[in-house]
Amino acid sequence: LEILPYLQRQGLTLEQVIISHDDNDHAGGAAILLQNYPTAVLVNSSQIGYGAQQRRTCVQGERWQWKGFQFEVLSPNTMKSIAKNRDSCVLLVSRDQVRFVLSGDVYSEIENRIAAQIGKINWLQVAHHGSKTSSSWRWLATLQPQISLISSGLYNQWNLPHPDIVDRLQHVQSAVYNTALDGQISLQVKNGSWKIDTARNGLSPWYQIIIGLEKEMQLE
Repeated sequence: LEILPYLQRQGLTLEQVIISHDDNDHAGGAAILLQNYPTAVLVNSSQIGYGAQQRRTCVQGERWQWKGFQFEVLSPNTMKSIAKNRDSCVLLVSRDQVRFVLSGDVYSEIENRIAAQIGKINWLQVAHHGSKTSSSWRWLATLQPQISLISSGLYNQWNLPHPDIVDRLQHVQSAVYNTALDGQISLQVKNGSWKIDTARNGLSPWYQIIIGLEKEMQLE
């Protein structure tokens, strides 16, 4: 209910819709978006088309480019009739010297299977909203993300992100951004540098960001 009005307010045209899997908290509203942006390409790992006129399959080994960004699918191995958590579309996205991973709600056994293919990254979308089902030590130690992005609701009933996951992220010296605290998180990449903007500012809990890590950096 919020994404479409936001895009319209900003005067933005949607060109790609990437759906990690078919759970409603990830795919809800996709059909409305695609109805309003019929030329947008749907990228997903299930047979459900959400009314898209153009589609791209999210299956391991698929690669494509978009506006200077390179996309590589790391998981799943096959398309599913209905994609659940373990079938999440996991993507490595890169441009210039920036590398980041979109991991949906994928589980730790899949993270560990593909970690070696990825190596060190700049940003990580933390899987499963910071649940203990994901973000294993091997995954985080291999990827060593500078920035970790968690999607969770304020005072959510599952108490996510789990404190153990936050501790792991702190241990690998990753700065943590959480939508429950920061609101909408916007990432910008331009000319070898990147920037993060958040909808909310103000006092933050100790684990939200590692002291001394600036929100705008020049890549080495």
